Parts: sequence; C-alpha cells; structure tokens
Amino acid sequence: MTKKDPWAMSTAVAAWISKAYPEAMIVELGGGTGSQYLHRVCSNVHTIEHHPKWAKVLEEDGVEHSVCHLTNGWYDLSGESKFKVQNADVVVVAGPPGRLRTNVFKHLYNVKPGAVVVFDDAQRPQMDSQLQQLEKLQGWGYVHELVDTYGRATRVLQKPHEDTNQS
Repeated sequence: MTKKDPWAMSTAVAAWISKAYPEAMIVELGGGTGSQYLHRVCSNVHTIEHHPKWAKVLEEDGVEHSVCHLTNGWYDLSGESKFKVQNADVVVVAGPPGRLRTNVFKHLYNVKPGAVVVFDDAQRPQMDSQLQQLEKLQGWGYVHELVDTYGRATRVLQKPHEDTNQS
C-alpha cells in the first residue's frame, strides 16, 4: 500500500462506507492513495480515474478501475463508466483535484434517485456552499459527516428518491 497521504480519503471514511453500505455497488470518482483501502474494505467498488499516473498506481495495486479523460473539467463518462455511475448505490466524489471537483454539481443527474453521494473535501468553501444548496433547495437528505485529523470534512448526502428538477 502507498504511504500515508494527508490528501487521501481517510480510512475512517472507507470504513464507515463499508459498515453503512456493506452490499452496495460503489463508484469512486477520482482514485488515489485512499482507493486501495476503500477497495479492501468494500466488496463492490469501481474507481474512475483521469490521470495516467494514478491509473498506473491503481493498476499496480490491483484496484478495479477505468480511465476517463476530463472534458470541460469533468469525467467524460460514456459506455461502461456511465453505466456504473448511473447504477451505483454509493458514489464517492474524490476527484478531480482542486476546484474542478465542484463540476460534480453539473453532473448529478447521472446519479440514480435514492443513491448516496459521499463528497470528499466538503470543508472547502466552494464545496460547502454547493452542498448546502443541494440540501436546502433541491431536497437532498443529510446522511452523515466525518472530519479527519487534518480537519478535512467528508459529507454524505442522499439524492431524493423522486427525481425532481435536479441537475
């Protein structure tokens, strides 16, 4: 396993997902050093990664993954990757890096109604304000929040079961 990385999804988040959703089909958007642990503790995980370096690391570590290039700041989901996201019970948003991650809010229509979305780095101001809008204006339900020893928050929301005007 790769060395401890303060930017990686914490093992506590992966452990919580494995306990809360033990039989779930999980798709992780954005692979990294936390992916290995997520794949070890959860039985049905697929990682989608855009960066060739990380895809090589995932391959070397035996992590089930696919490579999707970024188009307009988000994963170019098509074919099998799009199918996996649309049918996932849990979607973990751990990439792409930095401000590009907020592009997820333009693509949440790909997530099936009732699915749970785990937003890594939710403490970032641009993420926090968007998550609050999902809860208050679009009816997404708050499920859980974890804060790691580095002060990074991971917030878990559930898409409404009835798909109303959501993007």
